[in-house]
Amino acid sequence: MLVDRLRCSGLRAEIGGRTTAANLRGFGTILILSGGTLRSEARVYSFNYDDTDLHADGRAVAEADAKKFAPDGTLADPGAVIAYDGPPHLYRRERVIAIYAGSDPAVTSLLTRLLGPQFAGR
Repeated sequence: MLVDRLRCSGLRAEIGGRTTAANLRGFGTILILSGGTLRSEARVYSFNYDDTDLHADGRAVAEADAKKFAPDGTLADPGAVIAYDGPPHLYRRERVIAIYAGSDPAVTSLLTRLLGPQFAGR
C-alpha cells in the first residue's frame, strides 16, 4: 500500500530488498525513493505488520513495537542501540512502521501526509 501511495505522489519508488530489525517484529522492505521534489535518492525502511504473517493482530503488534522507541528515535531500552545514517523520523499508521533517516524536508513532508505525524524522531 505504501509503495502505491508513494508512486501516486509522483515519486519513483523501487523495492530495494528485504530487511529486518532485531527490535521490530514486522517484515521490512527497503524502499528507494527518487524524483519529484526530492533533493536526492532517499531510503525508507517500511515494516509491514500483517495479521497472517505474525499470527497476531498486526495493529497491536505495530503499536507495541512503536512503544519500543523513545521520543527522539532512539530505543527506549537503554541497553539497546540503533544506528541511523541521519536524523531519524519514525511514522506509524495502522499496520505499517516507516523509518527515514535523513534531512530532506520533501521526504518527511510526504511521509507525514501519507502516514500521519511522526511518533518518534527529530
